[in-house]
Amino acid sequence: MLLDTVLVYSPRLVSLDIENPADAGCDANYRFLPVSSRVELCHNLVEIDDICGLLIEFERPGAISEEEHRFLASLEKHFPILPIAVISSDPPQSEGLEWISADVDNASLLEQACNFAAHPASANRRAHHRFDWILNGFVTGNDGEEIQCRIRSISAGGAFLETSEILFPPGKEIQLRISFQNFQLHVDCEVLDPRRASSNLPAGIGLSFIRLRPQTTELLDRIVNDTIVQILLNPDEEAEVPSLMEEELTPDCMFL
Repeated sequence: MLLDTVLVYSPRLVSLDIENPADAGCDANYRFLPVSSRVELCHNLVEIDDICGLLIEFERPGAISEEEHRFLASLEKHFPILPIAVISSDPPQSEGLEWISADVDNASLLEQACNFAAHPASANRRAHHRFDWILNGFVTGNDGEEIQCRIRSISAGGAFLETSEILFPPGKEIQLRISFQNFQLHVDCEVLDPRRASSNLPAGIGLSFIRLRPQTTELLDRIVNDTIVQILLNPDEEAEVPSLMEEELTPDCMFL
């Protein structure tokens, strides 16, 4: 049976030999996967499909630094439905993060880690990671009229179109062109239900990609995942709009 994975970036928990939760008296329906660096953590987050939680403890003991708070905020932004527990002396700034006090003995720490890992989060995972680039796009309906639009988020599964109007009814199939730095993506989409403005995105509609070629899905996954890793490791940098080499183009893409 395949088990869900809880990533563990915590020297103290790793020292307790937690790779097999059942041996530690925990639920055996998941596995702990230790990681030894932020680079390894970030790559695992985008590359492993069955992650259902993250336990994180920074190397420096004591209160969480401002740089560490920014890293946690970036994790929350890019993995909004992933349960994250922070092991520290003081609670994190965000109420969306769970807190496990570091000022406990090893047995209590392990018990709290096991309780956190029992969250039933696996059913809520996204099929593809997304990134919130602001991109120019054009949508075309059955009448052939092309409407310029702004794309605010994209993944290999779809995109989010910023609009305060009902451009198309849910369920309608439309064509979408999205302009990146030196290429355009051409894709058929199904219109999803409109969404109100949130703390992360303005009002708009979701678009689900349909009939996308497998090599284009793989390309978009790679572009998004590479950018997420870059931003997680350098949260103060601004992500560049992607560009492609000629050999990377797929039939759904063309140079500008």
